Amino acid sequence: EILRVTGVQTCALPICVVAMGFLKQQKFTVALKYLREMCDVGCHLSNGLVAELFRAGSMAGRLDEALEIALNLHAKGCANLSAESIYVMVEDGLRRRDVDACEKAVELARDLDVMLLYGTYDCLIKAHILAGTLKAFSYFEEMKEHYALSCSSCVSMICLCYESKFMKFAQMVFDEQDRKSTRLNSSHS
Repeated sequence: EILRVTGVQTCALPICVVAMGFLKQQKFTVALKYLREMCDVGCHLSNGLVAELFRAGSMAGRLDEALEIALNLHAKGCANLSAESIYVMVEDGLRRRDVDACEKAVELARDLDVMLLYGTYDCLIKAHILAGTLKAFSYFEEMKEHYALSCSSCVSMICLCYESKFMKFAQMVFDEQDRKSTRLNSSHS
């Protein structure tokens, strides 16, 4: 009601801060009330607030609900689920070692036809390496189709493989880099 009484322009930022605070305190239901009210009066939610919605929903065990709300907000034009916001979601999932949350964010991106950024693939692959899942292989191939892999990404992936004992993936990344190096050297001869 505060937004309706005082006007959207004067109260949007404080209400965003309040909603963010409730999300960070894991008071999911109260935060959703504020987010819905903001959307009802036409406020736009920042990428950071959408990412916090995703994070809080995941931590509260209500990730599906959070994603549904994010989709509804996106459909109403109140939230922009861009490649950058998907990256923030996947990066957060990696940080928490929550491969399911990463997958949900990627599923959302695909539903909205949002291209995955290099960093998104990097985080997604690393999450699957830590979980020891075979999806790491398919995402690695997909990443190679869209981007030139950096040496630092490959080295960090191999290092994570050591931690998770995912040696087959480490060997595949090593072999890929070795082939790339051999091609580069033969072209300079």
